[in-house]
Amino acid sequence: MRGMRVLRLDFLLPALVLALGVVASVLFMNVQRSAQSERLMAETQLAVSNFGARLETHMAARLNAGLLLGQRFLSQNNFDAESFREETQLLHELFGDFQALNWVDADGVIRIVTPVEGNAAARGLNLRSLAVPALALRRAELTGRMQVTPPLELAQGGTGFVAYVPIVVDGAPRGFINIVFRAAPLMQNALGENDGLPYGFRVIDGQEVLFTHGPEEFGGPGLDETRIQVGDRTWRLQVVPLAERMTAMSGLIDEATLILGGLASMLLAMLSRIAMLRQASLAQSEARFSDFASASSDWYMELDAKLRTSWFSEGVESYFGAPRQRLLGRSIDWFRAPAGDEAAWAAHMADLRAHRPFRDVVHATIARGKRRWLRVSGVPQFDSAGTFTAIVAPPWTRPNWCNRAARSSRPIPACLPPSRTSTRCSACGTRRTGWSLATASFAS
Repeated sequence: MRGMRVLRLDFLLPALVLALGVVASVLFMNVQRSAQSERLMAETQLAVSNFGARLETHMAARLNAGLLLGQRFLSQNNFDAESFREETQLLHELFGDFQALNWVDADGVIRIVTPVEGNAAARGLNLRSLAVPALALRRAELTGRMQVTPPLELAQGGTGFVAYVPIVVDGAPRGFINIVFRAAPLMQNALGENDGLPYGFRVIDGQEVLFTHGPEEFGGPGLDETRIQVGDRTWRLQVVPLAERMTAMSGLIDEATLILGGLASMLLAMLSRIAMLRQASLAQSEARFSDFASASSDWYMELDAKLRTSWFSEGVESYFGAPRQRLLGRSIDWFRAPAGDEAAWAAHMADLRAHRPFRDVVHATIARGKRRWLRVSGVPQFDSAGTFTAIVAPPWTRPNWCNRAARSSRPIPACLPPSRTSTRCSACGTRRTGWSLATASFAS
């Protein structure tokens, strides 16, 4: 009888341990899957936010360049074809991802194409005979504003889209600046090299897909999207984890479940190890996406509530040729050199006093005895009680066209992708108060 009891204990105890291991494994698997799902969504949201901001600023810079080109020819009584070619050549060199910059006469016929190579098929094309371009030209004439078309097949071949800037002199239509973009090279340049990222991207205009990088069947768990404004049109940028990313996450769950199910006695050690791996993986993931969003400004400056400088980064000393201590306590007006932009500066000051965010405010300054241009952006921050405390400024990169811009009498826009930065000191954790401004400079 006693032997029977021992046999039963020998059977029941392993069975009980096995049952407890199965229950613990099932519970762990559910918790882990939930955590992985949340992590996947967080990573995807970060990716779509970063790439959406990058694409929007990339497109805004190029469309604004087209508007500036149009302003250049509004001031001319007689159209100068050679001057047009020179101006467009400069923009091609600055940006590199225009398919073409063309001149369209008032009848809707493309008269000048730049560059000629790769765009010869468009020369002499009557845009008013084509449904989509004709509608865009008509809207541009009626509104007097730039119009962007939906995706279309380009005369040069391939899918892209086109913008038209109307040129009207003394109330009479003179023609249009025709800005042509081929979708694939433009998006690849705007979003960077994506081959190493475990994400697919898709850009949609209305119901038409403009660009896709990733799986043919776009969708599934983790899909997120954001909307960006491109001229008068709204695009949707969708981001989805690729299959290998999903497989890697599922493989980690399965491996952990098998180990915990077979080795219930090592549950605590395994959980500790998995937690450490997850923490390290999350840190690597955050660092990876931070690289895409991060860019260094020429320098940062911080303003207090009275719009006086209270802090500078190191870059300001090399820029102004003066120690930071000498620049502290200055009013923001001190850093501005009048350049016929009083109305714009007054609007900027109104934004500062009203604690409104601003982006790409360009003004002149005097640095090392020379007149130079600054581009400034900032976003206000408030505490939980709604009191204004600080401005968090996105970092900007130095434009890659500074040498050429030195020969220009006005600032030329560039693609400067923004991102959020920390408002706390990395050493003591103290939150700064006031305005922190990120600046990028270019010569005049």
